[in-house]
Amino acid sequence: MKEFYGTAVTELGGVLGDFFRTRAGVLEAAAEAIARSVRAGGKILLFGNGGSAAEAQHFAAELVNGMQRRGSPWSSVARSRPWAARGTWPLP
Repeated sequence: MKEFYGTAVTELGGVLGDFFRTRAGVLEAAAEAIARSVRAGGKILLFGNGGSAAEAQHFAAELVNGMQRRGSPWSSVARSRPWAARGTWPLP
């Protein structure tokens, strides 16, 4: 089991390293666009379904609640639907 986790962590490190080597400019541009929008009074909209919806909701809450930074909250909204609950409803 320990070997499995070691391999997974090593692979993850490689994937993240490749991403930052090849796409760092895109990530920076996105961050700058978000910052410009917020400074101009814009709102950050986050979307997802399933696990990514939970991540979107958590990230929006972090932005609104300060995310361990100083300054005013950033306006953000997570848009998702309770598909997991809906999937348990009986079909017509």
